[in-house]
Amino acid sequence: MGVSLSKTISAILAIAALLQTIGPVHAQLSKADKERVAASIAADVNREIHRQLSDDTALREKVISRLFECGYVFLYISKQAGAIERKAEIQDAGEISFELAALLSGNMPVDRFKQIGNAATQSIKNKFAAPITQAGELEMNILSKNCQSFQKIDAVSGAVAALLPPVVQDSKRIPIEFANELQECSLYYTLLATALILRVPKKSGPLSLDDQDAVVKSQVYMTKSEQIDVLYRRLALLAGAESSLKQRREIMFEKEKRVMTDKWIVRRLDERYKDICEYILSDAGSKARLKEISEGNVCGRLYTCW
Repeated sequence: MGVSLSKTISAILAIAALLQTIGPVHAQLSKADKERVAASIAADVNREIHRQLSDDTALREKVISRLFECGYVFLYISKQAGAIERKAEIQDAGEISFELAALLSGNMPVDRFKQIGNAATQSIKNKFAAPITQAGELEMNILSKNCQSFQKIDAVSGAVAALLPPVVQDSKRIPIEFANELQECSLYYTLLATALILRVPKKSGPLSLDDQDAVVKSQVYMTKSEQIDVLYRRLALLAGAESSLKQRREIMFEKEKRVMTDKWIVRRLDERYKDICEYILSDAGSKARLKEISEGNVCGRLYTCW
């Protein structure tokens, strides 16, 4: 139990880093502030649930269950790892998650709400107590990304979509979906390269070692982007989707720039893309991702739908 718990704490500390996009470092929010944040997010979650399904009971219960899981994990981290940076935000995120769950329950009977909450909490406790495996770490990573998405209004649609039941894809859609994801990764690496180059002083004379390193890394990222670009264009050609992918590139470019904000906060891109891009660009990961897409798991794994 002790070893497993220790490893689990190490694994889920990554969530703390993910939460850095919630906002600037702050003192703990007041109860009224947390309620106001939760109410704002709840309105968007409700709209998204209604948009996805006319009979939304099952999806609503899934969302509430996930929020209980998120709340427990966030508060657990804040208590167990007292020295980590941004402790206040992590605790706030946990309390906001629980408040969200309550707001989304609507007319749900109190007994059912408690039943969902107890089952979700016990599920997380069981995960913490179980031996750490590669599959378990991946599952926790997926959970952390979904929890993060429920904390940000601009990511709510993806957070809800991740909890939808899988829909088996038409075989013609599989290469298109995979090409979509590759396209996003190509743009991701282009922006990483650009961010590094922007750091290098525009002056004549020898560069510092740090600047030389930035130039080399930028070239590596650009090469990777170009290689991915060739691959996704080939897939688009085979699927007869060249024109739609071309149009989508401009849309995705604008979305990725908004993720970074005008301050070029590159770590926000990493939070969204690093894991999924490394996953699908590996031999085993690309095969696994194609299988996931064919089984209908387009959203909800490492990939967060917009």
